[in-house]
Amino acid sequence: MVVQGDVTSITDQQRFRDAVIDRFGRVDSLVGVQGIWDWNVHTIDLPLDTFDTAFNEVFTGNVKGYLLLARIFAR
Repeated sequence: MVVQGDVTSITDQQRFRDAVIDRFGRVDSLVGVQGIWDWNVHTIDLPLDTFDTAFNEVFTGNVKGYLLLARIFAR
């Protein structure tokens, strides 16, 4: 099953949960494998004017996306 969406979007995560429940009826386990990779750019090599954007993109996708997934499926 493939459901396209944004892991940081509450609406997309709810749509994903609904699709899973509609197809399988329940969730026995949940594994969050979403993530963004920074291509091994060292922090020292990130220009200061792009640091906030790069950090927010990685943190939002990798941490917020996973926590949101767990929260949406917890109910």
